[in-house]
Amino acid sequence: MLIKLHKYFILIALFGGGFFIGAADLQAATDDHGNSATAATAAAFGKNIAGRIEVRRDVDYFKFQVPRKGLLTVFTRGGTDTYGVLSDASGKVLKRSNDGAASTDGKNFRLRYQVPGAGTYYVAVRYYRNAGAGRYVLRATFRATAVTADDHGNTVASASALTLNSSSIVAGNIERAGDLDYFRFTLTQKGKLVVTTTGNTDTFGRLHAADGKVLVANNDAGAGNNFRITRTLNAGTYLVSVRHRSSTGTGTYQLRLTFTPGTASSGFLFPFKAGRTWTVCQGYNTASITHVGTLRYALDLSIDPDSANGSSGCLLSTAGASTGQSVLAPAAGKIAWEGMSLGLKVDVVCLVLDKVAGNGGRSVMLGHLSLQDGLGMGSVVKSGQLLGTVNAPSAMNGAYAHIHVSMYQSATCQGSSMALGKVFGGSYDFSTDGSTQQWRGTRVSR
Repeated sequence: MLIKLHKYFILIALFGGGFFIGAADLQAATDDHGNSATAATAAAFGKNIAGRIEVRRDVDYFKFQVPRKGLLTVFTRGGTDTYGVLSDASGKVLKRSNDGAASTDGKNFRLRYQVPGAGTYYVAVRYYRNAGAGRYVLRATFRATAVTADDHGNTVASASALTLNSSSIVAGNIERAGDLDYFRFTLTQKGKLVVTTTGNTDTFGRLHAADGKVLVANNDAGAGNNFRITRTLNAGTYLVSVRHRSSTGTGTYQLRLTFTPGTASSGFLFPFKAGRTWTVCQGYNTASITHVGTLRYALDLSIDPDSANGSSGCLLSTAGASTGQSVLAPAAGKIAWEGMSLGLKVDVVCLVLDKVAGNGGRSVMLGHLSLQDGLGMGSVVKSGQLLGTVNAPSAMNGAYAHIHVSMYQSATCQGSSMALGKVFGGSYDFSTDGSTQQWRGTRVSR
């Protein structure tokens, strides 16, 4: 306890009897460092700070500003038996120390603490058991934890690009608390995707649409504490994000993506928009019209349900009904050639398929359309992608707006056309029995 500034009287008893009374002015001892966190001395790392426990129960407080996560070490030097207490900005005691473990510590304390991040920390220094007074020198050091480079981006925009095969594996690491790893991949066709992790890290995974919208999330459906997501997806771009289940957890993992494509029959589409019904207005073997010879196995489609009325081909009174309708790619592939650009004066395109169709077809001829800007010979297209629009009646389409469909075993739409069979899936079976005008009047839907 420090003596307050005041005038005191001193009584001195003499040896052998008698006494003496006198007055004296006493000077109050000055405290070198504050006795509370609010009065703490701001201290710098790597600097020696002189301190003194002036009287019993005196406590000296010091304040340190830590810039980021790392190791904080605080100790004293000197002959005084010191005791140290480390606390955070809220006053919570984090660690205490009496005599340090280093050979040079003697009776001096040494505090070592791994701070989780930037903040204010306090160290209180007193005499051990408040049993005395004395001088000391305080010193503190700080060693920041090395920042590990992020292996995969933390956002949709910075996602790591994956080339998805039937099975793809990539290593990942949740380097620090709150780390999030994003991966981006593209499916060229509809199929089943299984995404999971392996390893000892407790992972949490999410499947996202291309814009980042969460489609599904999972925690522990995989082996151990690993997530697992199974989903049937259409062709398109998707993302997977991986984090630790705990907001403070870290650890390595292996990300596994397994993709199983849909069957060829279910992957081949009618070349018009979903939700529509069209009519076969000219079928196989039309003899006196156009589906003869190498083109005998072809279908002409019109959006008008009355187009098949009459005795022969597409009913001319409905000739313009399909003009301007969208023509879509029935499957993924590449445009092998386009009649108009070759100077053939035919408004048809040949699409070589990425995958052989269920009837063995390698290519499909589509007519009679104007291609979208930017599409032409060599263009790669996805299943269901807009290719163009149906042309108005003209000499090139027999004065009737329609979509022509025929398939070939060659990759160039050359040679004889082949029966379409069950390529469209479902209950549709365009096999042939050799009859004329076969399949004329059939209604088809997506």
